[in-house]
Amino acid sequence: MRLAFRVGAIVIALAALIDPALARRVTPPVSIAIQLPRASDPGYQQALAIRARIEANLDGEIIVDGAGDPSAIVAIGNAEPLRGVAPVFVVAPPEKPGVRIEEIGVPRALVTGQAAPVRLALRASKLSGRTSSVVLELGGMPLQSIEHEWTSDDERLERTFTVVLPGPGVHRVRARVATDAVEASMADAAVVVRARPLRVFVYEPRPSWAVTFVRRSLEADAIFSVASTSRSSKPVATRSSAAPEALAALDVDAFDALLLGGLDELGDADWRAAHRFVSERGGTLLLLPDRQLSDAVRRRFDLPETEEVLLDTPASAEEDAGLKGSELLVMRTATGGFRTLASLRQGSQSRPIVIAAPMGAGTLVFSGALDAWRYRGDGEGQFDRFWRGVVADGALAAAPKIDVQLSPAIARPGDLIAVRATVRETEFTSSAAGRSAGPVEAALARDGGTREPIRLWPGPRQGGFEATIPAPPSGHHIVEVELSGRTTAAPLVVADDVVHPVKDTSAAWKQAAAATGGAVVETPEQLISALSGIDAGSVEQVTRPMRSPWWIVPFALLLSAEWALRRRSGLK
Repeated sequence: MRLAFRVGAIVIALAALIDPALARRVTPPVSIAIQLPRASDPGYQQALAIRARIEANLDGEIIVDGAGDPSAIVAIGNAEPLRGVAPVFVVAPPEKPGVRIEEIGVPRALVTGQAAPVRLALRASKLSGRTSSVVLELGGMPLQSIEHEWTSDDERLERTFTVVLPGPGVHRVRARVATDAVEASMADAAVVVRARPLRVFVYEPRPSWAVTFVRRSLEADAIFSVASTSRSSKPVATRSSAAPEALAALDVDAFDALLLGGLDELGDADWRAAHRFVSERGGTLLLLPDRQLSDAVRRRFDLPETEEVLLDTPASAEEDAGLKGSELLVMRTATGGFRTLASLRQGSQSRPIVIAAPMGAGTLVFSGALDAWRYRGDGEGQFDRFWRGVVADGALAAAPKIDVQLSPAIARPGDLIAVRATVRETEFTSSAAGRSAGPVEAALARDGGTREPIRLWPGPRQGGFEATIPAPPSGHHIVEVELSGRTTAAPLVVADDVVHPVKDTSAAWKQAAAATGGAVVETPEQLISALSGIDAGSVEQVTRPMRSPWWIVPFALLLSAEWALRRRSGLK
C-alpha cells in the first residue's frame, strides 16, 4: 500500500511536469453586440429599456458583448452605425404618434447684430387633424413660435425662423414641438456670434452707380467694416484710410469680401489679385457690372453667356429677392454648379440674373441687375436687405488660414466629437521635397483652464486633418488648432441635457439586415426567437487539466498517507 501511495504522488508530479493538453470541439454561445442610439437621441431611453428586456430574456446560449467578433449585431431604433460582417437584427418598435425634429440648421458663425436664420425640418407621424406648437427658445425663453395643423399621418414640415441673438459668444438655441397628449420633441443647436465686423473692400476703377449704392448700403450697417477705393481718373483716386490704393496691392487677409465695379477698366494685375483673393484665399468676390459684359471679361471668370433685356416697366425678381430693374443681364445658361440668387420670369421660363458659383476655395457672385439701384427706394428697403444678406453670407464663408469644424458643436459628456481642420492653400510652401504647410497642433482648452493635446491625423485631402475626441464634462470649451503661430478656435458646448435632431438610420439598418441574412423584429421576444436560429459553429477547446490548483490536494494526501504508513512501520 505504501508503494501505491508513493507511485500515485510520483504520477501526479510527472503529469504536472509534462502538462498534457486535451482538445475537444464545443459549440460556443451566440455572442451579440447591441447598438443603441447616442445618449442625446430622443429615443435613447426607449432603446435602453428594450435592451434591458432583451438581456432579461437571454439564456446561457446567447450572451451580450462576448469576447471576439460577435455572431450577430442587434440595432435598436436609430442606432449608431457599426462596422461588421455579422448578421444584423433590427428591433423596430411600433411607431408612436408624435413629431420628430430631423434637422435644426444654423449658420456656422454670425456677427453681432446679424439676423440668424434657423431652419427646422420636422416629420409628424399619426397626427392627422391635430395641431402642434413649434417654439424656438434661447435659455428657456421663447424667441418665436408658430402653430401648424397636420393634414396627413406622415407629413414633413420645413420652417425657417429669423432671430437676432444678444451679443457675441456661443448661444444654445432649442427647438421644441408640443402637441396635446403627445410627448414633446426638442433639439438643440449652438450658434456662434463674433464681435468682429465683416470686412469688405469695394474697388471702382471708374465711378459706378451699381457699386456706389451697394457700398452706401453696407456702410449704413454696423455689422460691416467697409474700405473703398474709387478712381475718377487714372492718376486720381479717392480711398478710405484702410483701403489699398490699387487692387494689385491688396492684402488678401485684410478683407472677407471684395466688390468690384467698372469691370471693363480693370487691368491684368487687378484681375490676378481678384482671382487670387477668391481662388486661393477663399474669399467672396462680387462682380457688379453696369453695362453688357465683353467676351474678355466673361472669359476671365468663366461666366455664362448673358443677354441684355430692356423693359419699359421695371420687373421684380422672383424668390422675394427684393430686386427690381428695367435693364438686366439674364443668363442664357446656368450650368457648371451655379446657384441662382435672383431670377426673372420670362413667359414660362425663370432666367437667372444674380448667381453664385464656387471658384477655387471661394465663391464668385455675379449680378446682372444693372440698374437695380434706380429702384432701391421701392419695397421698404428690400434692395438693402438683399445685398447686405448676400455680402454677409459671402464674408462669413471666407476661409481663415486654418478652418476648424466640430461635428457636433453641442453635445453631451462622452459624445464623440469629430474635429476637422483644413489648412488654406495660401499657407503651403513648395520645396524640392514637395509642398508642406508646417506642423499643425491641436488642443482642447477646457472650461476650467486645463489643456489636453489632440492628436490630428492627415485626412483624405491635402491640408486636411481629422480627429475624434470624447466630449468633456459640461461647460463651454474651446478646440484650438495652431499653424505657424496662428491659432483658430472653435467653441464646444457640452451639457447633460443636450438633445440632437433625430438621425433616421432605420432604413440603412433594415438594408443591412436584408443583405446579411438577419431580420427585422418588433419585440425582444421575437428577437430571441430569431437569434436562436444562428449557427455559431464549433470551436476547438483546449484544456490543460494539470494546471488546476486542486491537484495539490491529492498530491499532498498521497504523500501524507505514505509518510504515515512509514512511521507506523517504524521507518523514517
